[in-house]
Amino acid sequence: MYKIVAIDADGTLLTEQSVPEDNRRAINEAQSKGVHIALCSGRSSVSLKKFAAQMGLVPGLTHIIAFNGGLVFDGFGKQLMENRMGLDLALYIISKVRRFNRTMAVYTEPEELVCEFPRGDEAEIERYTSGSLVKPTFIGSYETELKKNPYKLILLGETYQLKAVEAHLLAHGRDMEYDMSFSSKRLLEFSHINTNKGAGLKYVCERLGFDIAKDAAAIGDSYNDLSMIEAAALGCCMANGEEGVKALADYVTERDNVNCGVAEVFDKFILK
Repeated sequence: MYKIVAIDADGTLLTEQSVPEDNRRAINEAQSKGVHIALCSGRSSVSLKKFAAQMGLVPGLTHIIAFNGGLVFDGFGKQLMENRMGLDLALYIISKVRRFNRTMAVYTEPEELVCEFPRGDEAEIERYTSGSLVKPTFIGSYETELKKNPYKLILLGETYQLKAVEAHLLAHGRDMEYDMSFSSKRLLEFSHINTNKGAGLKYVCERLGFDIAKDAAAIGDSYNDLSMIEAAALGCCMANGEEGVKALADYVTERDNVNCGVAEVFDKFILK
């Protein structure tokens, strides 16, 4: 039996900002058998802790891996690890993407999302933050007013707009090292080069004395999930996931996130 299961949030565990009952049932049953659960998401720890509490997860069998591996908590309280990107790197990326006129936001703390105004699209930011429990702080300029080393920088927009940014940076924006991945079709994220979900899960496994390649399962749907899906002994992609992620997964669910594909994985591989 797998000893730990890492689960992505949006597009995987969640449906309309809530955890479906069958997913909750399967996860709670696994914890009753001693299986560790790691909620592993690009989200802030603020909302991940909320979902963990709503599901009634056991603190001693739970880890929170937030910001795509940039921040790790033991249960609901103690911070174990953080990995921020340097301010110079964040400003470098901002300088490279200015030409595309996309809405940007920067997480400087778990509860602090910094946005430029009036450059950013306020309605787009409001849509993004509606389920995150983090209220944006508006400033006039990142270059002059951003003072903290961020956890991550995000770009919001349509997929084709963000793909253009990605292509430009792959061709012209590698003077400095950083991680870049899509966490959804409308969200392109940037973080420290060593920050990803696979590294976050590996850190938790090593702390628990587990071997990620033998003892861990991972469930996700998008490209920021690939690192943990490939590193885990069992890597699963949701039926609603990206085709490129499905191609590299060990198992693709028959059910999507709306129809509790997470519970399908647990019933088939974890609880059998």
